[in-house]
Amino acid sequence: KFHNKRAVYIAKNEGLEVHAYNANAVMMEAGLKTYIREMLARVKMFYEIYTNKPPTYFGEPIEIK
Repeated sequence: KFHNKRAVYIAKNEGLEVHAYNANAVMMEAGLKTYIREMLARVKMFYEIYTNKPPTYFGEPIEIK
């Protein structure tokens, strides 16, 4: 759920209409680590949107039609 919130926010900020489907929740052992990582990812996302930093891709871009 947490990843989808961030992904949908970014997509809507780019003017896209999107739908997201949540995966099963993570187990408690990984929960705290995942929560902290997500909080840092959200801060990074807002910084990148605010500064208009272009996204980083690790492969060939895929055109969305």
